This record gives sequence, structure tokens and C-alpha cells, in this order.
Amino acid sequence: MQELDAICASPVFASAPRMRQLLRFLVDKTLKGERNQIKAYTIGVEIFTRDAHFNPQADPVVRVEMRRLRGKLQSYYSSRPAGEIMIDIPKGGYIPEFIPAGSPECLALTGRNAELFQYAASAASNTSVLVAPFEDLSPDRDMTSLGIGLAVDLTAALAEFPGLSVVGQYYVRQMIDNGYNIQDLARQTKVGFVISGGIQVQGSSLRLVVELTDAVTGVLLCAHRFDYTYNGEELFKLQDKITRQVLSRLADYLHLAANFFQKTPVPLPAATAETYEAILQFSAWESSLNPEAMRKARNALENVVDDKDIYPQTAAMLADIYASEYRHGSDHTPDALDRAFALAEKALAKNPEYPIACWAEALYYFLRHDHKHLRQSLRRLISLKANYNNVLSAAAGLLITSGDLDTGGELARKIAMQGDLMPWWHYVPICILNYTSGDYEQALYAAMRMRARGNNFFYGPLFAAAIYARLNMPSEAEDSLRELLALYPDFPNMGRRALNGLFFYEDTVENFVRVLEDVGLHIS
Repeated sequence: MQELDAICASPVFASAPRMRQLLRFLVDKTLKGERNQIKAYTIGVEIFTRDAHFNPQADPVVRVEMRRLRGKLQSYYSSRPAGEIMIDIPKGGYIPEFIPAGSPECLALTGRNAELFQYAASAASNTSVLVAPFEDLSPDRDMTSLGIGLAVDLTAALAEFPGLSVVGQYYVRQMIDNGYNIQDLARQTKVGFVISGGIQVQGSSLRLVVELTDAVTGVLLCAHRFDYTYNGEELFKLQDKITRQVLSRLADYLHLAANFFQKTPVPLPAATAETYEAILQFSAWESSLNPEAMRKARNALENVVDDKDIYPQTAAMLADIYASEYRHGSDHTPDALDRAFALAEKALAKNPEYPIACWAEALYYFLRHDHKHLRQSLRRLISLKANYNNVLSAAAGLLITSGDLDTGGELARKIAMQGDLMPWWHYVPICILNYTSGDYEQALYAAMRMRARGNNFFYGPLFAAAIYARLNMPSEAEDSLRELLALYPDFPNMGRRALNGLFFYEDTVENFVRVLEDVGLHIS
């Protein structure tokens, strides 16, 4: 079948030989009129090499792998149109259906009609917004950095308003880099509004045009022009001024509370172009968590952080990097954790409401096993950015692993409402929650999402290996361990350190180590 061959040859299925084998088995049996042979037992024995005593009720391998297969088919059809037919495997069964391309059923399954109605209903019932990076329209200057910085600032400011849901800026940029346009991204994230615009510079004059668009209908709700004097140096002060003025113009449309505009800005030392570039390097690392991006961000921040005149944003960012390096067992800085705490405290002394500094402080207490101060830091962090999913995701993971399953679980479930396009690290607390609760199938789904999207980070295969071991799927666990060691070759030596960065309690770490050792990974 041509459609089957196209699916199996696609990038979605290229690295999944077992998924290709399973799909071909199901399609071949159906086309041969052997539907009565498509049973969980038959699939387990013929595809997953279970023995004659295989019990589908006790061993969930078929249910788990069928969920993966449906997810891969969904990914395949979301990125390309169907051929003459579309292959679908309805939930609740294993028999594929062949749906003519262009039929109402095909359009609904691929999301082109059904998604639009769901999206409109969701957007109408929630005040939600996505900020697009501002386009550089200047012929003579590179204003891309300012365009990105403005989008980051606007996103962070909007996240402070109760009742307003905001799409994380790092996620927006990552999806744009992956080929999404703003209209598609708005539909995928189900927002009600999109903020976009452009920047032009001529001499010392800077002009910014900002548009607010209804994301469902595409109707332009308002547009404003702002003119400023630009000297090429005081970018942060200019950026702060622009952010406040833009939000004040959009306040009525977005129902923003007035108390934000009554706040007095925190006085800051002068910021250089190098400081601005260091912050953008940090943003690049946050959007990927790539080790090389972390190295570049750390070097850039170390060059601009001055102990005598602390700029809270860069100090907090460097604190975050030091603490994260220590957490993952990859620290290259002597006394990394203590230095992280010192920088976080200095940043908070300058600006007690800076969320990255609050996060670095909370991570320090977590890694020091200081439960009392950890809870205090997390409460402050959540109160500052109660609608910002990056913050909620980070806080949820620490809460869950430190024993607060109720609060952490509530945050994790709120994060999960973003849907399947959220960044990979947002799946970490969801995976930990389900793993801790013994719901290994749901934990595996989250681990697979981490694995597919965080391809430069080791969490996905790490959790997948442990979950497969719990599900009595040793060959899949061994495959995951090989992937883990390819990403983190020194894990056998540094594994306990890395796991201590994930789990608060030592007995949880030891249980996780034993699970990995049972499938062949010795951790010293």
C-alpha cells in the first residue's frame, strides 16, 4: 500500500523500527481479511516476542505501544496531508481504518475542522495571549536582538496578571525555528490574542509598530505606533519603557489590572551591549537546554556579572546556570552551588520579585535538602508568576519530588492543559508525578515526549529506561539505556549525583538506581 510505505519512510517513523513493524502487521492483517487475528495476545507474541504464557492484562506492552503508534500517526498527519487515504487506529481497538483523503472524517481527524471549532471555543472562554518576536524592518541596523528582547519582556510582564494565560517566549521561538508560522502556532496553543509588530531605526530614531490581533478570526483589534530616541546603548531602559507603554495601550483589550502600571520600576545600573548579548545567550540556552548553549551563556554572563554593581537579571541567570550544572552533575565551576546561592541572594536584594532569582534560590534549597526554606521559596515563586508555565513546571517538579504531591500534582495538571505541543521540560513533573504514583503508562507517555523533543538532554531516555523496567519490558529498557549513555557517557559515574538533582529523598534515589541496575546499568 502506497500510503503505508510513505508513512514508514517518513522521518516520524525512521528511527522506530518496532512501530513500523507493528503498523505493517495491523494493516496487512486487515487487508487480508484477518481482522479476527488482531488481538492483544497475537500482537504481544508476534510483534513483541512474548512467550505463549503472555497475559495482556498483566503485561501492558501492547496498550503502551499502541498508544505510541497512535501518537506517531498523529504526528505524521499533522505535518503533511494524507495521500489518497488516511490510516487511523481508533482508540479502544487495534484494527486500522482507511479513510478517504478530503472526506469530513479525514479533515476532522487531521484537525483542520474539529480543531478550529475547539480552538475558537477555548480561546473565547479564556483570556490568553501569544507574543511574537518583533520583526526587524531596519535596512541598516540589526535590530533582531531588540525584537526578541521586547517579546521576552512583554511575555514576562503579561504573566504577572491574574486570569491571563501567556505562552512562554522560549517555546514560541523554538516552534518558529521548527517551521511554524505565527498563525499556526496561535491555533496550536489555542490563544485568543496575538501581539506582533515591527521595529525600524533611522539614525537615532526608533519606531515601533505594535498590533493586537484576534487569533481566531484574524481581525486586527488595534495598532499603535511608538517613536523613541535610540542611542545604541541603554537598551534595557528603553526596553522597559516600551514594555510599560505597550501594555498600557493594550490594557483594555486584554482586561489587564491597573496595579501593574502603578508599580515603581526597580532602579537598575547601566547595561552595556555585552550585558544584553549575555541575556540573549541565556535565552537561547533556556529554549534548548543544550550543553553547548549553556557553556556559551555561562561564559557570556561571567564576563558581565560584576560583584560591585550587580545587575539582577544577569546575576540571577548566572545563578540559575551554576545551580543547574551542579544539579545535572556537569558543573565546571568550583563551589558552583554556593556561588549560585550568593548570586541569587544579591539579585533578590536588588529586585525581590525577579523570578529567575527566586527559582535559583529554590533550587539551592532543594539541592541542600532544606525542606522548610524550599517551600517558602516556591510559594514566593508561584505567587510572582502564577500564570507562567515555565515557572509552574519548574516549581511542580520540586514540589512533587519533595513530597508535596497535592500542590505539585495540581500544578502539573495545569501544565498538561497546554496540550501536546508544550516544551519537553514541561513533561518532566508530569512524568515524575505518574512514576511516583505508579501510573507507568502515563509516565511513559510523558517520557516519550521528553525523548522526542529534548533530543540533546538525557532525562527522556533515563525515565524511559526505568519505566520500561517497571513494565517488565527489558529489551526496550536496554535500548533506552544505550540512548542514555550516548547522551551522557559518564552517567555510570555521575548517575547518583544527577538523580540527587531530580529527587529530594535519598531512598527515592536508591530505588531508582536499583531499577536501572536490574536492567544492566551499574552506577557507582
